[in-house]
Amino acid sequence: MACKGTDSENTPTKLLLGREEVNHPRLASAFADVLQEADTPQTTPHIRLILPTQNGYIVRSDIFAIRFTRSPLISRALDCTEPRQLLHQVSDDAKMAQILASTAAILVLHDPKDAPAREAMLDADIEMRLSFPWLLENQPRQTTLALFNGVDTWERGEAIYNAAKALGISLIVIDRPGHWISGNAFEHLRQAFLPIDITPNSGLPGRIVTAIRDHGVPVDGIISYADPFLPYIALAAQELNLPTSPPDALFISTDKHKTRQAEGHESLRVSGPEQALQAVAASQLRYPLIVKPCCGFSSEGVARVRDAEELAQAARPLDPQRHGSDFVVEEYVDGPEVDANLVLLDDEVLFWEVSDDFPSPGDTPGAGGSGGGVGSSFIELANVLPSGLPPAELDMLRDSLHASLRRMGFRSGFFHTEARIRDSSMHYDADDGGVLELRKRPTVNQGDSRPSAFLVEVNVRPPGIQASFASACTYGVEFYGLHLLSALNDADRLRALTQPFASLLAPSLSGGIQGAQHWCEIVFVPTERGGVYEGDEDCCEELKRRRPDLAAHIAKSLCFWKRGDEIPDPSTGVLTWIAYLLVVSRESRVTAVRLAEEVRSELRYHVV
Repeated sequence: MACKGTDSENTPTKLLLGREEVNHPRLASAFADVLQEADTPQTTPHIRLILPTQNGYIVRSDIFAIRFTRSPLISRALDCTEPRQLLHQVSDDAKMAQILASTAAILVLHDPKDAPAREAMLDADIEMRLSFPWLLENQPRQTTLALFNGVDTWERGEAIYNAAKALGISLIVIDRPGHWISGNAFEHLRQAFLPIDITPNSGLPGRIVTAIRDHGVPVDGIISYADPFLPYIALAAQELNLPTSPPDALFISTDKHKTRQAEGHESLRVSGPEQALQAVAASQLRYPLIVKPCCGFSSEGVARVRDAEELAQAARPLDPQRHGSDFVVEEYVDGPEVDANLVLLDDEVLFWEVSDDFPSPGDTPGAGGSGGGVGSSFIELANVLPSGLPPAELDMLRDSLHASLRRMGFRSGFFHTEARIRDSSMHYDADDGGVLELRKRPTVNQGDSRPSAFLVEVNVRPPGIQASFASACTYGVEFYGLHLLSALNDADRLRALTQPFASLLAPSLSGGIQGAQHWCEIVFVPTERGGVYEGDEDCCEELKRRRPDLAAHIAKSLCFWKRGDEIPDPSTGVLTWIAYLLVVSRESRVTAVRLAEEVRSELRYHVV
């Protein structure tokens, strides 16, 4: 067998079997990669071919790369299909050319020398990862989505554009003139770019509708990842008769005070220190309290206040253009915080998962006020998944969050929510080695209170890239694709792609949520002071090069800055991270947490 023919990028397009040619560009390219590895002094690669056992259309063209990420047996999974491609069942007497023509993927084993002895383990690994309908009976429609606000950088948007390509979804990007996606270098990512004024005001829905109609290409939905724009996009979608969440529901979810009102909890909407002091004095609220912008994001401007002096300080907006001038004042709930992601379709929970959001600096007693620095902020430091909460509390949380979404008016969509567990049986405590972890709370002074969920916020979109990647490599469920499919009401693919791994961690070890292949901690490295980023090398890559023992446990990482970049100081109210790293372990959750702390302590970077 040999590879033959090349395209404009010098990539093989055909396979040669004796005198017979197989015209299969993606398969030829995949085999070329495998054969290139075979030309090295290492052992000849051992591969498995994934073949269909029935006729069907591929659910997305990169699904095997997603599902085999971090497999202990497979080093690479090379997808060999095009989006929406029909694959034919291979008969028992099929010739090699027919087999290759129907190949969906090539799996390359980690250690070819042990391949024969590990056949049973490999079969089990493949079965658990592919225990979902990766072939569909009906071909997905060719669709076009309007993507409003095309993400601020390629690094943050890469997963979105890759998911759209793998699903066969064309994108028309609507954004401000001069956005990076409008450049010629990114032309292949979009069908068109429509520049408009994107100011979030009452005229925005009309500007979106006009741009789409003037372009003349029908769209099947509108989507965005920017919270402030979501209600206006829903209004535009209604005008165009496209599927959307109710605008009223989105006006609630994007306003922290309206969210609190929907939950029936006492909260105050204030503008400025004087109004805040008067409102709290006349209310039933008691310190400590939380003060945060009504339309805030990224935990910016959030403060825990212990008294009137700190309240007056916290109610001064640092940047009204960024978050507005209105604040919500509410009770502070002392309990484990979680991030929970839910996918709903016609009010049915197709998928949900929970990670434990470890305490932020602002959770520490005495860390009151709004000095603007990291020391008193609620910026995320660490998330661990699957959650360590007991199954009963997770069941309660799922039902409570689902009920909250229903009350707001949501029935379908992707929802990234944050909540706290009041009266939880668990709390954070450090062991003798100083490692902080979620542990069983002493039973004293528990009273008759039962655990309950306190909704912090709802985001009608996936979480940030770090949390989305963490869930993808932990459960095999890729969030950006689900968000795109939700905007199209693509029920068949939503049902298929929301199914996690069959069961790789025992439910008793993973908080009752099945389908995780490892424990994962997202290590957030916050910016402690502003300045200019120094260093020619990515700080995460430098760590992995210097500590290969730790690198083996780092599933993914990203340094957000390059040499010469100016990083805002937290005192300005802008909270950023230097980097994030996903640290994983199959051994235990505590091993993942301890490895993550070592990774955090070993990371080196310079801001001057």
